Amino acid sequence: MTMLRLSHVGKSLGGNAILNDISFDVERGEMVSLLGPSGCGKSTSLRCIAGFEDIDSGEITIAGRVLSTPGRSVAPEHRQLGIVFQNYAVWPHMTVGENVAFGLEVQHLSRAKITERVNEVLDLVGLPAMAQRYPAELSGGQQQRLAIARSLVVQPSVLLFDEPLSNLDARLRARMRGEIRALQQRIGITAIYVTHDKIEAMTMSDRVVIMNHGVIVETGTPRDLFERPRTEFAARFLGAANIWRGVVREGRFHPQGGQSIAIADAKDGPATAMLRPGAITLTGPGPDAWPATVTASTYLGEAFEIVCDCDGLEVQVSIPSWSVSIDPIPGTACHLNIPAAALRLIEADPTNTGEPS
Repeated sequence: MTMLRLSHVGKSLGGNAILNDISFDVERGEMVSLLGPSGCGKSTSLRCIAGFEDIDSGEITIAGRVLSTPGRSVAPEHRQLGIVFQNYAVWPHMTVGENVAFGLEVQHLSRAKITERVNEVLDLVGLPAMAQRYPAELSGGQQQRLAIARSLVVQPSVLLFDEPLSNLDARLRARMRGEIRALQQRIGITAIYVTHDKIEAMTMSDRVVIMNHGVIVETGTPRDLFERPRTEFAARFLGAANIWRGVVREGRFHPQGGQSIAIADAKDGPATAMLRPGAITLTGPGPDAWPATVTASTYLGEAFEIVCDCDGLEVQVSIPSWSVSIDPIPGTACHLNIPAAALRLIEADPTNTGEPS
């Protein structure tokens, strides 16, 4: 069942289009990330869903209930939404228990019901012994759990996350990614997660909506978007990628340099292809191996990030360090296995000059 739907939503500020015909659905119990660079429209989309911004066109519904249309907007407090902000948004002068209870007190529930519900939610987020502490006495991760508890206690239909991990250090951020995702799956709540961090989007989402310049570029599962992107923007934004211009002739892709590669179900003509560096391996000489020369090499512990020249074609390669049998210093001759099955034809980005990502 569709829980949240944006249909042809448009929003302009100061005469500039911030959202341009945005449409996507979120199913009940699904976690969907809005991913893109700063200024792409993801946070504005969240604010429109929350009711903090009116929309100029289109419609926003939750469980079939219309929340926003041009000229009509349900107030944020009546949308049955929970929101977790980047800055936690907890009351510093209230204890943990008082912070969580606040939303229930506004609803005028009985003291017994409030106590019961607060204890349930604090246990759910792993803060059962923290009810009498103040936010300043909590770690960053605990404060984020408190913010989530405040949002969950009112039993929202949809939970919105607005870059909630941006203020945490890398190690804590990685741990909180797993905790938030596990919690969302355990309680089965529908969630929208706004982020500019591709790792957060890839590891936490059922689906990802990639945005740029106020439009949706591409939508799909994390694996589909990474391995089988349709667009050059998505291919580059989600990670390192070899982007090659060339032409398709008689079932083979001919890049501008290097050797041709078999490509299935492709029409003859100019084309742009994408191949992830991790799909390429070092190999010995052979009929399908590409002779190459290492031009740059970076050791990252678990892997080597290598750049090779193949007859004028730059090729990025990412190889587990334990599998490298040569010392890939610049000038080293090698051979590359280019797997045709991992090559993808994509829609070229007309704003990109074609330099490697």
